[in-house]
Amino acid sequence: MSAATMIPVPSDQLRSVANYVKDTQQIIEKQGKLEATLGKRASTVVDALVRNGCLHAHLKEAKIREFTDNPASLLDEVEKLAARVQVAPVGRPVEQQSKEASAEGGGQGSANQVFLSTLTGAGR
Repeated sequence: MSAATMIPVPSDQLRSVANYVKDTQQIIEKQGKLEATLGKRASTVVDALVRNGCLHAHLKEAKIREFTDNPASLLDEVEKLAARVQVAPVGRPVEQQSKEASAEGGGQGSANQVFLSTLTGAGR
């Protein structure tokens, strides 16, 4: 066997490689955390879908795998659910009302008059 040959590498290239490794490590760690979170949350989400009748129980494991392996499939599922949801309107339109007020506080209850007089210092 022959002795190992050292090849000189410029220091700027070594720094570039070191920075690349550092940046890549951060990306790998971030991806790992994301995958761990997806694994935990996918199970919770699928349980909720089954519990609320949005998914058959026999599809549970397959959906957990799908959501974990392909997070974009969650968006597809949300889109399907949104098409099925019937949202009742909140509130109702108010008929046109008119209210007359005067600068002296006419038409205001006594509590409002006391509050306003306290703020303005009137009646002292």
